Amino acid sequence: MQIEFHPYLLSVHDPTYELNKKHGILTASYSGLAPLHKAKGGPLDPIIDQIAETLSKRAGKPVSPSQVLGKWHQAKGNVFVS
Repeated sequence: MQIEFHPYLLSVHDPTYELNKKHGILTASYSGLAPLHKAKGGPLDPIIDQIAETLSKRAGKPVSPSQVLGKWHQAKGNVFVS
């Protein structure tokens, strides 16, 4: 099932995501990076930026906010199309 899914819509689509997960349905997410490109300045931006900064220091190479959200999707088990 394909839905717009990212941290800003988590409360809206989490029930659908959990239902999919329960029944073994893969969630495909479109606009997974939308918070970074279409709606800058949201409440999670500072958190995502801090995670990227921390990971950059640990890795010794740049980690972008886009990579952070990509890993978030991966950790949730989503396929995401941006």
